[in-house]
Amino acid sequence: MKKTSIFSLLFLTICILAGCQNTTKPSSGSKDGHYESELGWQVHYDPEYVAVEEKDANDVIFKYLGEAVGDNYVEIQYFPDRMPREVLDEALEDADEDSIVRDQGYIVEDQWSYTAEVESSEDDRSVTTSMQSAEYNGGVLLTKLVIGMTDENILEGYMGDILWHILDTLTFNQPQPQTEFADVPGTYKRAAAADSKEAAPASKDQNPQDSFPDTIILYDEHSGIFGTQDGVPLIWGSKYLVEKNGAYYYEYTLDGDTLSVSKDGQTVEYQRDKTVVETNPYLDPQMVKEMNKEIDQLYHDSSYGEYGRIHKMQAFILELAMHAKAQNPDFKIIGQNCVFLAYKDGKYENGDQTSMRRLVDGWSVEGVVGKGESLEPNSYQRMYIDQAKKGKFVTDTTMVRTEEERKNYLARAKAWGIVPYPKLGGELIQELMPGKRWADNGDYFWVEDPKILGISDWVDGSRSVEKLSDANSFLYNINSRPYDNWQDWDKEESAFTKGGGDRTRITDSYACGLLVPSKNGPYTPVSEEEDDETLEKAIEVYGDKWDWWWRKEGFDENTGRETWLKALRDSEYDVIYIDSFYNHRARPENQTPLTREEVESLKHKPDGSRRQVIAYLAIGSAEQNRWYCQDDWIWIDPSNKNSFYSMKAGQLVERGMNTIYVPFANTEAAKAAKDTTDPPTWLAFGYGDEYPEESIVQWWHEDWRNIIINGGGKYRHKVTGDNTSSIDRIINQGFDGVYLDNADTCKDPSWESFEEYWYEHGGIPEK
Repeated sequence: MKKTSIFSLLFLTICILAGCQNTTKPSSGSKDGHYESELGWQVHYDPEYVAVEEKDANDVIFKYLGEAVGDNYVEIQYFPDRMPREVLDEALEDADEDSIVRDQGYIVEDQWSYTAEVESSEDDRSVTTSMQSAEYNGGVLLTKLVIGMTDENILEGYMGDILWHILDTLTFNQPQPQTEFADVPGTYKRAAAADSKEAAPASKDQNPQDSFPDTIILYDEHSGIFGTQDGVPLIWGSKYLVEKNGAYYYEYTLDGDTLSVSKDGQTVEYQRDKTVVETNPYLDPQMVKEMNKEIDQLYHDSSYGEYGRIHKMQAFILELAMHAKAQNPDFKIIGQNCVFLAYKDGKYENGDQTSMRRLVDGWSVEGVVGKGESLEPNSYQRMYIDQAKKGKFVTDTTMVRTEEERKNYLARAKAWGIVPYPKLGGELIQELMPGKRWADNGDYFWVEDPKILGISDWVDGSRSVEKLSDANSFLYNINSRPYDNWQDWDKEESAFTKGGGDRTRITDSYACGLLVPSKNGPYTPVSEEEDDETLEKAIEVYGDKWDWWWRKEGFDENTGRETWLKALRDSEYDVIYIDSFYNHRARPENQTPLTREEVESLKHKPDGSRRQVIAYLAIGSAEQNRWYCQDDWIWIDPSNKNSFYSMKAGQLVERGMNTIYVPFANTEAAKAAKDTTDPPTWLAFGYGDEYPEESIVQWWHEDWRNIIINGGGKYRHKVTGDNTSSIDRIINQGFDGVYLDNADTCKDPSWESFEEYWYEHGGIPEK
């Protein structure tokens, strides 16, 4: 990204739109620094070789400290109430005009700038000064890169990498729209095209020198198309329309709605077509082509290990987002526990991954805001703060067990711009809800009262939320277990009386709140440990007569669904994260997905204000209760506390000093199940002891991509025979967006053993 001329820009633009990865590497053994201006721009730099000098808020210099001759630096200045060309002209007043190369190009993503490069000489070095002048939030941001080169110093190339890395990582948090070119975007029709059948649009087989296209489409982000939407892609500046392949460029002027385009001495006039209806940008053939190319490159990154897996997960999310937004451009994509995917190569110091920033609307996380007293974030927390500052909807749910923890948690969330949802447990939940909740680690099963959570200040029942950026509260309710599990409760209670079962433990987060004190109730609560203090205190205070909360409230098993939906409707949260199924723990043959009418009924608060309803979707793991799960993928597992079944999957086994991967057929689980049938190889390995009903998947495998994104694959619902993808099912149900869980499995260290096994057995299967 070292030149921004209109010609070198052609390659640069393709890289920006296709998501080319930054190859600049920070110095080994050091960590990139981070500088954020109060004006809303930020960069990363290597603190081992760069010092930051602030003249004032409007003038910051990043000075190179390594071995070099003369001053070498990046300077970023802000000029309020100015325009880019005049600022650049003033900066070039002392330069020899013959040494200046002027042009235009992107400074950040779709932000346009005027550029100049100046070559000059000093006694002992030649100096290149590169400038970018861009309209920015009511003024101008001017960047200046000064690098001097000599014949002797072989480290100067590395110096250039260090300094260019600063500009490569320049980002704007929430920039205001640029105004200088606001009148240019539109669809323009050639004046004679409507009357002349001889006029034909430019095509790949037609030399643009011989004719002008019938239609020119110019987009806000300085891209466009010559001809129809299947025509030649272009970029445009203040004077030229340039084909992205660099073959031809046209001069243009705009007078009102008349676009005059000239090439080779010929001029053709076009008129703005005011009848053109706004189209879905995610259906634009050129964007689709460029995104598909980037997605394919990320999927087929030849790098092994975590680096390659991060690229593959970015590809998966981009593919899913493009697929969903092609059907509904307002469909929201929220990543869970995986904010590192927002950055090039998964590294914060490399700056934004442009396509992820464009297509992902928000980020959610569990336990990252935490409950410490300090407002100074660590490096991982800083990434979520960074995304919030860039206008993304960022949410966190953290377990709090005391009032002090809750107070600190909410203070940190407010200071960092992150929307909080405290999960209450320990002594705090027993103080706030005596006789109703008992688990130490809280839960996310209930439609909680914001007052009890302590977030009333965030919740406004009259706030209408069309965009996620308008939201200021959310409900984390991805499991409707207390409302849908009637039959399992009775089965477990029956099993318990025979020496099995364990759902009556009041301190288990999967059962908390289900068993409550009830006069003449038939059950006596138990805990995981016989001497559990919570259980002893509960029985001491409330006695030993307990019943399911359903019966205590007078409900029966047929009223659960409507009770849950009514609780959701009556809440005033801006955003709701829920599962797309009511009884989501049931096996596929017994599941009942939410209807489109039910989802629609949740989109409005009690006063009619709009809210966003977001569906849960695991993309990094397969679950035994989802539509796609086949009977031969699971086995009856008496040791699974969460389900009657566990997922077949390979396991990681300790062998001496090593950890090795073992396919399912050779595991102890297969022997215990007396079932040695291997599941699909892409059901890579078990999720973990707490969730044996899930398996981490090889998400880039064609079968899994068909299951989650594309549909039409070989796996079908065992009852209906339907092979519609998970994301299409969610879209058809009418959800506003999707909450992508387990995307962080791309960083699971267990992949190393999985990869090693398959490398020794012919390579990882991808089809």
